Amino acid sequence: TQSRDLMPCIDRTLRSQGWAPGDLELIAVGRGPGSHNGVRVAITTAKVIAYGLKIPLVAIDSMDARAHDIDTPTDAHLTAVVDARRKNLFVAHFRTSPTPGAPPLRKSENRVLSQHDFLESLRATEHPVYLVGDGIGCCQEALLELPHISLISRDKDSPTPESVLRLALDAYCYESWDERSGHLVARDNDIHSVMPIYLLRTEAEERADTSHHLPSSSEIQS
Repeated sequence: TQSRDLMPCIDRTLRSQGWAPGDLELIAVGRGPGSHNGVRVAITTAKVIAYGLKIPLVAIDSMDARAHDIDTPTDAHLTAVVDARRKNLFVAHFRTSPTPGAPPLRKSENRVLSQHDFLESLRATEHPVYLVGDGIGCCQEALLELPHISLISRDKDSPTPESVLRLALDAYCYESWDERSGHLVARDNDIHSVMPIYLLRTEAEERADTSHHLPSSSEIQS
């Protein structure tokens, strides 16, 4: 459905603004982590358009986009948390800037944590933490029991197009990103090297490994 509907949606959006594909000067896309299918389709489509039009492609770490434009106090702890399925979460920690309006600062790389381990890490934290992302819904009842945890409105579950575009323009114009984020700026043949951020293998990949498992010598002897 995503691969079928995305290009017509892009075409309708361009037409609604009175634009033609040739009017585009840059393509911005979120590269994950997130849904394997969604990220794969988005990256493939963005690469095809950028390469075909011979314009730059900027692929933004989706965790940074989620943490962007969030209404939190200055100099506060902010964590982006995304549902990674099978009781796992994608997690990235940020610190909001002391300067009002400035983007948050990365405090960690993207990680995968079980829901249990994530909750335990929050229970061991003494300072206030703001959470954003659809991963909140995976353990919301337990989170509501933690008085130092604040949950950002559910309308911020997904990165907004405005956040992705603003980060892409910053990366393209000023190369202003933290080395722990996964932003990429690609031009010409470099566009082919842009890949999604996959932190987990799909269930299909794991099932394939299991189905081709060869017994070890100890398993044969037992």
